[in-house]
Amino acid sequence: ADEMSNNVSKVPALGIAIVKIDHRAERTMLPDYSVTLYADGKVIFKGRKNVQAIGQTWLNVSNETVLAVKSMIQNSTFFSMNIEFQAPQGTPYTVTSCSMVQQPATEASFITNKSLTDYNNGYPKALFSLRANIESQLPVQELIGQ
Repeated sequence: ADEMSNNVSKVPALGIAIVKIDHRAERTMLPDYSVTLYADGKVIFKGRKNVQAIGQTWLNVSNETVLAVKSMIQNSTFFSMNIEFQAPQGTPYTVTSCSMVQQPATEASFITNKSLTDYNNGYPKALFSLRANIESQLPVQELIGQ
């Protein structure tokens, strides 16, 4: 039992995700991956296909980076954008999920939590630039490649 608990303890405990960007490249050669930033600075990159790093990669960023990303989200129009635009099946899409929580975080402390499914079809340019700015703050470009 001790051996098992030691193995379990090596997996970092996850707090609350501030942002998750999930790029789904349906039937294309576009990069297919997700990147999630947690309040404690952990970043999980999951490469599915057409990326340099396939599988799950754990990274860490500074508290300053976490605060910078939170500030980007809070200062954006993300939470006032429409929920979803539909597109034909098989169209590549990106799901962007952002959470704003009170500190200390508890299950009941969510201020707001929203996901947008973006089929590159009519979303404001603000969403594209928000995603690009968030990803530029996180050390994932080498994992994506391209």
